[in-house]
Amino acid sequence: MKLHPGFLAVGIGALSLVRVDATPLQTAAFEGFVPYPFATTGDAPGTIFRIDAQGRRFIATAPLSSVKVYKDAVESPRYSQKRQFKVSLLISFLQSLGLAGSPRGQLSADLQREMTLEVRNATREYTIDDEVETALRAKLKTLVRKEGSTYYVVRETIASKTVNYGVSSDVVAEVGGEAALSKAAAGKAGLKVASGSGTKLEREFAKPMRVFYKAERVAFATGAFGGRSGQFQRVPVTEMLTWTEGGKDP
Repeated sequence: MKLHPGFLAVGIGALSLVRVDATPLQTAAFEGFVPYPFATTGDAPGTIFRIDAQGRRFIATAPLSSVKVYKDAVESPRYSQKRQFKVSLLISFLQSLGLAGSPRGQLSADLQREMTLEVRNATREYTIDDEVETALRAKLKTLVRKEGSTYYVVRETIASKTVNYGVSSDVVAEVGGEAALSKAAAGKAGLKVASGSGTKLEREFAKPMRVFYKAERVAFATGAFGGRSGQFQRVPVTEMLTWTEGGKDP
């Protein structure tokens, strides 16, 4: 999976995914999505991954290639999400973009501050329930599972070329202020700083990046680990998943 800096790693806080200028029906269609730790061109619907006891994520097997991935371009979309992050994580995010140096030390690193993530001109990719059930059942009959790991399958994604980040003013001040960020961003393609209620970082990618996803946890029958039993249930994931990348399954 190709990871791209410039997307904030997930932290602690409640998720709020909101459609701006959307009907209630359109908003409901995007409930249940959570953000990837990084914007990515990988992890398409049908991807099967596992997270082990050490919090490492591995791509467990080849994707469900027999499952068709459908695409919908959503009319005039603008979605935003507000979360609370530690100041230290927000500063690390700005540093990863090359916009900030060392903090001034005026804010405690453990304080919580809000950040808003917004995508526009989104494309939704999704899979059909019965097709996934059939393909996953066949796949898991031959998959030797690893003890202590939790397995997931990606069902839907939201991709966009435009991602905006709203950062609180005191965090921006901690790393030199908005003028310093704007100056640093001036030499970086696809990145600019805009003023408003707080500071907004506007990020443009060369091609659509997957930003949000909807997954299901694969709950195996008791005692199935280490064997090839195909008995399982699919359980919707509603919480944020955090991990460090382990690569392909060893």
